Amino acid sequence: DSPFGKGRPGWHIECSAMSEQLFGQTFDIHGGGADLQFPHHENEIAQSVGACGQHCDHSHDGGRQLDSHVKYWLHNGFIRVDGEKMSKSLGNSPEPLELIGKYGADGVRVGMLLCSPAGGDLLFDESLPQQGANFATKIWNSFRLIHGWKLSEQLPQPGYAGLALEWFRHKLAEVNATLEAHFEKFRISDALMLVYTTFRDEFSGWLLEIVKPPYGQPIDSRTAAEVT
Repeated sequence: DSPFGKGRPGWHIECSAMSEQLFGQTFDIHGGGADLQFPHHENEIAQSVGACGQHCDHSHDGGRQLDSHVKYWLHNGFIRVDGEKMSKSLGNSPEPLELIGKYGADGVRVGMLLCSPAGGDLLFDESLPQQGANFATKIWNSFRLIHGWKLSEQLPQPGYAGLALEWFRHKLAEVNATLEAHFEKFRISDALMLVYTTFRDEFSGWLLEIVKPPYGQPIDSRTAAEVT
């Protein structure tokens, strides 16, 4: 029971009351999970603005004024494991050290970035760190291939190697431009996938296969320098 009768204040009004007591009638940043946007945060806005008559005095979306006591609302997404929200109660939280032991630290890093779409939840499943581990292995194998070549300062660069390198330079310029666009929009997952496919297909699958020397033969130093 409370002095006002049975029950207790709702959690919406609790947050409005606490924020006003601690920060004042208006403040800069309020955050929370994406699932709190409605009804919790909308109730906070209605209560705080209705009680105090204050708004953030800050324009949004091309000059539109938002009737809110907060300047910026920040909402985080969730990690979803096999389509379900990750939570302690469900017991579906991946164990990071177990994943690292199984797929390696680089595999887990790549896997987490691959499941990070801009503005969305992290859609995690174990195929992603496996994909990351395969990518790390692909990079390592390419490195071993290139550094296993014997160099020759006397050999001229073959015409086919020069054409392949010119093609790849143009391709790389396109990829870099697209990467810049992804980074400007915070599309980290898209950027990583572009790097992944470019390395797997154009660099490793095409360029290295074209320029690599015949078995047991050296490679000209010019081509080797441009590849590395």
